[in-house]
Amino acid sequence: MEREDDLLGLLKKYKQTQNHLFSIFNHDLRSPVASFISLLDLAQNELNDGNYNMVAQLLVDLRELAEIHLKMLENLKRWAELRAGRHKPNFRATTVQEILNNVLSLTLPYFQKKEIHLINNVMHSETQLYTDLNFSIDLLKEILVNSCKFSYRHKQVIIESEIQEHRLAIKVLDEGKGFKPYMLKDLFIPGKNKIDYGTENEPGTGLGLLIANDIADLLGIEIRVASELGKGSIFTLLFPLAG
Repeated sequence: MEREDDLLGLLKKYKQTQNHLFSIFNHDLRSPVASFISLLDLAQNELNDGNYNMVAQLLVDLRELAEIHLKMLENLKRWAELRAGRHKPNFRATTVQEILNNVLSLTLPYFQKKEIHLINNVMHSETQLYTDLNFSIDLLKEILVNSCKFSYRHKQVIIESEIQEHRLAIKVLDEGKGFKPYMLKDLFIPGKNKIDYGTENEPGTGLGLLIANDIADLLGIEIRVASELGKGSIFTLLFPLAG
């Protein structure tokens, strides 16, 4: 009976992954390609008319669109590999500072671009966690990038820490759009996590949070989310302590 339940769980997970992949291919990946073709056609017309300044601007737009599309494909590949169980964690004692140093350097450009203040109020930098360093970096990075995406220009995102229930809680607090209640309950469910555009119309597929959730499951980290529409969100990551 236990083996049958395991098989049913795997089949359900596979079906969710398959449906979400089809949804992404049918909508989220087709739209950027269609936009890319339209911009190329427009650039060709402007070039024929000798409007070289306009062509230069269109090339900038094309590059930005290509980067968005590439990031989407990279996230899609990472998520599919995680769901397929192709990556195994390397658990060891890791300090919070090791994780934060890497995450802050990776995410700072996102915040600088939107002129959002990223404030590090973590008080447990030398605390040791029992986790995989690289996966933990990816996990916190996805949460921070998500908070940046849904935060307004010139606002702030704060990272805090505290000991909770014999675990270390790393909290990411933002002053962004927040989530509607029906979105919040489906935030980590493939095919149901309906993600809005960012505060500056940044596109997305919801893959970032799905990746974060799968990494958390892999590492035994609990994610808690509290959010109020129009006021912001708090993501709490509960890490196991080393020793």
